[in-house]
Amino acid sequence: MCRRRQFLPIRQVVMPEAFAENTVPDSWWKRIIVAIGLGLVAYLNVMAAPQQPGVIASLWYVNALTIVTLLYHPACCRAILLSGYAIGLSAGYWAHHVSGIPHFTLMLANLAEILVAVYGLQRNQLARDFYCSVQAAIQLGVYGILLPPLLSATIMVAGFSSISSVSWSLIGLPWYINSVISSVSVMPLLLLIRQHHWNSAHRSLFAVTLLLLLTYTAIVLLYFPFPFVYLGFGLALIAIRYGIFGAALAGFLVSFSIALFIRMGWLSWQQYDPHLLMLYVYLPIMVSLIPPLLLAIFVDALHIREQQLLTRESMFRDAMEASAIGIALISTDGQLFKTNPALCRMLDYSETELGDLSWDQVIYPDDLAAEQQSQQQLLTSQKNSYRLEVRYQRKNGQSFWVRQVVSMVRDASGLPHYFVLQVEDIDSRRNSEERERELFNRYLLAAEAGQVGVWEWRPLEQLLNWDERMFDLYAIDRRYIVPSFTIWKSCVHPDDLPTLLKELDSALKETNVLDSEFRVIHKDNSIHYLRTHAMVERDAAGNPWRMVGTNWDITEIRVLMNDLSHERELLRTTLLSIGEAVVMTDPHVRVVFMNPAAEQILQCPNIKAAYKPIDSIMRIVDSEGHALDNPLHLALTQRQLMHLGHDAYLKRRDGSLLAIQDSAAPILRDNHELLGGVLVFSDVTEMRGLQKQLGYQASHDPLTGLVNRSAFEAILQDVVKESVMTAGRSALVFLDLDHFKQVNDTAGHAAGDKLLKQLATLMSEQMRASDLVARLGGDEFGLVLRNCSVAYAEEFMREVIQLICQFEFRWHDRSFHVGASAGLVAVNGSISSASALLALADKACYDAKRSGRGQVKVVHDAS
Repeated sequence: MCRRRQFLPIRQVVMPEAFAENTVPDSWWKRIIVAIGLGLVAYLNVMAAPQQPGVIASLWYVNALTIVTLLYHPACCRAILLSGYAIGLSAGYWAHHVSGIPHFTLMLANLAEILVAVYGLQRNQLARDFYCSVQAAIQLGVYGILLPPLLSATIMVAGFSSISSVSWSLIGLPWYINSVISSVSVMPLLLLIRQHHWNSAHRSLFAVTLLLLLTYTAIVLLYFPFPFVYLGFGLALIAIRYGIFGAALAGFLVSFSIALFIRMGWLSWQQYDPHLLMLYVYLPIMVSLIPPLLLAIFVDALHIREQQLLTRESMFRDAMEASAIGIALISTDGQLFKTNPALCRMLDYSETELGDLSWDQVIYPDDLAAEQQSQQQLLTSQKNSYRLEVRYQRKNGQSFWVRQVVSMVRDASGLPHYFVLQVEDIDSRRNSEERERELFNRYLLAAEAGQVGVWEWRPLEQLLNWDERMFDLYAIDRRYIVPSFTIWKSCVHPDDLPTLLKELDSALKETNVLDSEFRVIHKDNSIHYLRTHAMVERDAAGNPWRMVGTNWDITEIRVLMNDLSHERELLRTTLLSIGEAVVMTDPHVRVVFMNPAAEQILQCPNIKAAYKPIDSIMRIVDSEGHALDNPLHLALTQRQLMHLGHDAYLKRRDGSLLAIQDSAAPILRDNHELLGGVLVFSDVTEMRGLQKQLGYQASHDPLTGLVNRSAFEAILQDVVKESVMTAGRSALVFLDLDHFKQVNDTAGHAAGDKLLKQLATLMSEQMRASDLVARLGGDEFGLVLRNCSVAYAEEFMREVIQLICQFEFRWHDRSFHVGASAGLVAVNGSISSASALLALADKACYDAKRSGRGQVKVVHDAS
């Protein structure tokens, strides 16, 4: 769709053609009213048409009106509209006593002209946007204006030839020229009006200009020889000044005036017979209307191209200034003649200082040779751009790594014009890579020193790779055996293999982690214990791509652990030096031991708690006081580690509540015999309070206490989703204070801050419980009004703005008044993006300010 210069449609969103054709009245009676209107216009046109032969009835606009009306209605209701037109037309002919074959011929000719024009314009969608290009205007002229009257004129000649001897020049030519003049006069204007394509600026001046044009037209027609030569000048001036809509409206008014003068008898050309009248009068009328339309299209195209160039230049300048990466334009001799702020900050130079330097002066000397070689390749047209990582020097001489992308801009003849340099600071990444390489080398040394084997397995390809240490761990001859999954399984102890394969399968399907111990059998039949730890990596589809892990020999440790397993479990639960509370129970969940921290938190000594059910000394509740199950019961039942939820509190004997977090685990022997359980918990009251405080600060404006922008956008997105799913109705408002800067400039920012807080309180007091007001930044506020109509929201915002305008702010014996402007958008599911709705509301607020401030601008249709 073409760009439009200065044209402001009533609806800011231009609908696609397919959608526009479906926007028809929902009830049949509205269609009948349109059909009656067409019939009435057709009847009046017939009654106004002159009866003498050879006189043009250029007031015959009903066919063009009917064509445009049918074009923008679906096929299902066109028959009704066409019937109304036909009835009105037939009634007009009967009123003029036209019957029989002439009546039938006139009806058929008009209907054929309309249907052919609708069909042609329907098949050539570009013709409706004739104002976009000359090609589209030609399509409109051919398929909508020139060809259909040719068919209807032919039908006229054929029909009247059957009852009398007539010629084409007597009936066909006047009919054809009449239809073409009428269509040229009114069809472009109707299409522009139907698509809301008009210039809303300078209406008063435009009206005066049209009045002068009509006066000029009357004078030229009455007193000038060959008047149609002079009419073209006035229409051309209108086209140049006011574009396509001005040219179309002026052409219609001029043609209407000419037709009216002819119909009133003010203009007559007695010296011409009907044939010459067509040639010397009516044909110039048609010719004088077409060039201004084409000229307007050319003028609009020139303005559009000019605006596009200015827009691109502005976008490039803004993008360069706002870019987070350094950008510079460099002459072919290496002079930095344009740099953006990001590059200036990166190099610690001002833009003026960089303008006095050459490109080579900011490059680290050791990297200059490689850079100059790449520059030379651009200058000799060996390549158009290159990417290179080099070091630059800051003003203080410090070097840092950058990634630069250099492109060559050439002139029309292909000669080098200037370089475009884009620079990204990668110094921290390069340093991180160096550290990673160092850490990897340390890892290799640590793996070698700790005798840890590293392996990689790709399950889909059944490929297994491992390092040299793995051969030693599995006692495999590295010279003759290639690692494989089958070889690995053959080395695992048969009693451990099923469990290990099950854990491996669980890691691939669910946990992504393999952490296990198993035994391997060496060639000398000795048993060794190995520990494995591995992580699963998945592809974009979620399928396991590979598993990478380590193995190390824990035989000595495992033997020692088998001897000391019972003592190790008892010692773990009897540590007295830790700050967390520890409670150990028997398999029946009766307390057998508590450390001092547990005694202090539970306010119960070990002696009183011994062999009592843990629920009798430890009551866990949620934030509302409802009882929660102790996780130790579930841990012993399922024999796995369990945790409390994040909303758990300990209700102590004195009635106070402590926020706690805990974990419960069963104590098992090696044969999975249940020995008891252990519960570890700690007081996290202070931490939870801090978390709540941080959560509040992250979502609220520190000055006004209102919801901040990020939280507001999240809430707005939820409201949008709700409106999409439930067809709910809400309203989004973007409110901006008027004249707030005067308070800051006059009384200082402290006064401005106090005013913002008072206005925030004022707006909050007006809101319903379901509504939301937020500070979006500066003196901008956002409001969400839930479950309300647009009319209610508009009236409500007018009251809020009136309260703000009436609010008197006093500061140090001075009084200030501010105002507000607002943009309002309906949240009704038509737009599913919160950012898009906020942008519409912001623009509507800007329109309200531009229209005089203190107003509410409503976007009636956000689709």
